[in-house]
Amino acid sequence: MENLDLVETLFSRVFGKRALEAQSPFGMKRMTAEEFPEQYEATTTAKAAPVTGDSEEVALFRPLLAQTQLERVPLRLAYSADQHGWTAAAFHERVDTFGAAVVLARTEGGAICGGYNNRGWIGLGEDRNSIAAFLFTWPDGDASTQPIKLPKVGGASLAVLDKPDTGPWFGADSLAHFF
Repeated sequence: MENLDLVETLFSRVFGKRALEAQSPFGMKRMTAEEFPEQYEATTTAKAAPVTGDSEEVALFRPLLAQTQLERVPLRLAYSADQHGWTAAAFHERVDTFGAAVVLARTEGGAICGGYNNRGWIGLGEDRNSIAAFLFTWPDGDASTQPIKLPKVGGASLAVLDKPDTGPWFGADSLAHFF
């Protein structure tokens, strides 16, 4: 009871220290990252385990999905620019309203990069807020090495810009694909 955080200190002053000792005082309990992963910023240390059926591409970024809603979910390819077309309309037709998603791309220079959007796309021209969104990259394209994972900084705002006339767009000046 000595190392209380701010919430615990305030709670104990209002309801008494004995209320803190209860598993769920007054029917309330603390949210944890395991139960509510999207309420916390992306982890840069934890790794997600493989999921049966992961394709080679998914296996590449699966470890980065630790403490996300997609950590244990089988994933499918929703959109491929080569297969479905290099247009914003084709992108939004395939991904809008399907929920959380991962973007994976390779640059002309060979770098592998992408991002996690826990809010998904709806293509209505709004900015989507999220503290759980993140970017990742293998700058030299060598996927056998540890990737660089970049959690959202500066609060939840502008995590994903969801414009109907663009492809995936993370942050106001981060990873964007304009067809």
